[in-house]
Amino acid sequence: MAQNASDNLIYFLETHQDNLPDLATIRHWSNLKMAYDATTIWVKGFDYAQVNSVTLKSIPFKKLYEGKDSKLFPLGSLLPVGSIPNVLWTAIDRAIPITLPAINHNFFGIDEQIEINLVPIEQEHPIYGICTTLDQLASYIETAPSIRLKNLNWVVLSPDAVLIVGEPLLPISGAAVWKLNNHLLPAGYDFEFPLLAEMIYASFNLSNPSLILWNESNLSQIVPLSTIRPLSVSSVRNTIANLFRKRFE
Repeated sequence: MAQNASDNLIYFLETHQDNLPDLATIRHWSNLKMAYDATTIWVKGFDYAQVNSVTLKSIPFKKLYEGKDSKLFPLGSLLPVGSIPNVLWTAIDRAIPITLPAINHNFFGIDEQIEINLVPIEQEHPIYGICTTLDQLASYIETAPSIRLKNLNWVVLSPDAVLIVGEPLLPISGAAVWKLNNHLLPAGYDFEFPLLAEMIYASFNLSNPSLILWNESNLSQIVPLSTIRPLSVSSVRNTIANLFRKRFE
């Protein structure tokens, strides 16, 4: 199959340094690099989907270019307007650090509350894991070769639900999730304000390292890292036996 020509293009964004806050909405796109040139901000590394996303289109006062043969072409133009800038590039999340505001624990004003919402997104992210049922997992592993379970870990979320993480994932039905910092978000969804992901995690005030699993209804579940264990036929069988035993205790 022929490769899409758009996959070989390097996309650039140009804006004035005064517009730095507008770039906060793309700070979590880990494939991006950012640099400064006099009073100009440059961002590069966008993929085709990002260039055409609503998120990027909503950023005001920007110019988009395609880079080819060391030249910059305005998006959709065949005439170059300059050369690709010779600047020092760094990861965008380092170039735009997060400064968390001080929290006054003695003040609970309504205006200071932030509602956490997940919203659909166009950007695709690598799948980190899958939420499925214990019955489906148990049915699959009974006939699966042990090598198929290698490099996978799992945790029981409830008597009926489990989370499996690692690669390659098992070919069973379930809800895929991707990882943002220490959050596991449903595939195709992100926080309404992704820049607040670290603050949201800190607000849980967890005493042990954990992941926070979210669903499309904005409900969360804390998953301590200590409860995640290697996936094996014996571990699943023992879990089922223990759950069955507890039902009759």
